[in-house]
Amino acid sequence: MSELLEDLIRYGGKDRVVTWEEYLKDRENSKGKNISFQSGYSELDYFTQGFQTGELIVTSGYSGMGKTLFVKSLIRSFGIENVPVVCFSYEDEVGRYLEKLKQEGKAYPLYVPMQLETGNLQWLEERVLEAKLKYNSRIVTIDHLHYLMDSTFGKENMSLRIGSIMRFLKSQVAVKHNMVVFIVAHQEKARDGSEASMDTIRDSSLIGHESDMVIIIQRKSDDAPVKGQDASYEAGYAMVKIDKARRAGTFRKRITFQKKGDWLEPV
Repeated sequence: MSELLEDLIRYGGKDRVVTWEEYLKDRENSKGKNISFQSGYSELDYFTQGFQTGELIVTSGYSGMGKTLFVKSLIRSFGIENVPVVCFSYEDEVGRYLEKLKQEGKAYPLYVPMQLETGNLQWLEERVLEAKLKYNSRIVTIDHLHYLMDSTFGKENMSLRIGSIMRFLKSQVAVKHNMVVFIVAHQEKARDGSEASMDTIRDSSLIGHESDMVIIIQRKSDDAPVKGQDASYEAGYAMVKIDKARRAGTFRKRITFQKKGDWLEPV
């Protein structure tokens, strides 16, 4: 037998080929078992089979359609279920959101950095790990994706750069630290009458492809609009569409929510 073949038989490096039983045992010992969390929104939990550590979840929707409101409502709902969340809110002033939670008089397990850094993935990973070690946070929310981009990076390579960020969030945050990661992503400019989807997320198709789940939020009109008249949105209805759920296999399942007070709630 040649020396190369003998070396391969004895090879014990980290990338060695092993049985599936050994792989699962090593994975469990090094990272711990995946944990599935319930949001408290029963229909959403049913169709997603919960939100599992190691997963990267995109929430998206046209501008003004309620994607940030949905994420904030989801954080609150996780809090009601006593699931700790660390929140990176670049898009919206987090203080106003925290004041609303304070008015409810409940000790929600929600954690935020005192200051935010943009375009620094290493800083983000360190703050996520800090929140996990200090507070046992297992869910991360980031609003939104473009704040993680380095401003010096050329626009001509934006799609590839975004894909690189998505892979970092998946491998270095969700998988490495056994976290659930929610990332908000913008849509292209709305086209008349069109429904937002994974395929219309702005700047890079890799956002949808690299994610484990894509949830689309879109406001719904109160009634069928009368020809020649603008639709009414006074009732605050929204469609929450599970456009992709790799683990559950759910595809384009729609759930109706409604704005009640400061939050979106399932109807």
